[in-house]
Amino acid sequence: MTTALLFLTAPTTSPTQISHLLLSLQQHNPEESFHLVLSKIRLEPRPRNLRGFDDHSIAKETSLPVPPSLDNGWAGARLDEVEEFVTDQRLHHGVEAVNQTMYFVVDERGMADETCVLGVLRYEDDSSGDEGECGRRYDRVRMPWDEAEIVLVNVGVGNMELRDFVDREKGADENGWWQFVTVHE
Repeated sequence: MTTALLFLTAPTTSPTQISHLLLSLQQHNPEESFHLVLSKIRLEPRPRNLRGFDDHSIAKETSLPVPPSLDNGWAGARLDEVEEFVTDQRLHHGVEAVNQTMYFVVDERGMADETCVLGVLRYEDDSSGDEGECGRRYDRVRMPWDEAEIVLVNVGVGNMELRDFVDREKGADENGWWQFVTVHE
């Protein structure tokens, strides 16, 4: 099973909203496929801990009920801050239990329209002069919460690529943003 990092950057959220988000993201598989990152402190592997994470970095469980006060260090953060954190984590502090080539962000817009941003590490060909897998560029797409889990599972295990869920004819813009194509049709 693939586990992805989930960042909640919406400046203000209620426990009810977060509960609704978590239920929507995990509707098909009650197992934890998303870990809500609450701190900007890097993820620390912990020996002999099946969960594999430092308790200060990730919520002990991304489960319900959500506590009335959730100390979220990512509230109000920008997407480039999330990408910098994920890149730094992948390159210098890797934790094998989570997929660190992708991330999900629920921002203010996402809380309003029940969408999230998926970022997937962009693999460049060797002729581009880019660092390839060690690069710092991400392809991004905004998608409905209720479709995030199916994309996570298929992209995470390598069955499909991000490009299988986007409008290939339109392509990505200069900043790596794609248009999502629903999987529910």
